[in-house]
Amino acid sequence: MTEPLTQSPPAPATDDGPPPPARRHRVRAALRHLPHRLRSLPPWSPLAAGVLVGGLLGAGYGLVATPQYTATSYVVAVPE
Repeated sequence: MTEPLTQSPPAPATDDGPPPPARRHRVRAALRHLPHRLRSLPPWSPLAAGVLVGGLLGAGYGLVATPQYTATSYVVAVPE
């Protein structure tokens, strides 16, 4: 019913060499258009990016830093 394999399966391809020329061309084309795309962003976009990056950094610090607890108490004595 089934025939035995006459060839071993092909070895998995490894991507150790430099990227193919087509990929390099696409990367260069994307980088060439980057300055125009950055100029076309709204003027408030650096502010939004800064808020986003600051929030992510603050959240990361809050999750990683060792918590430090402090407490302040006051005693008020009223003479009778």
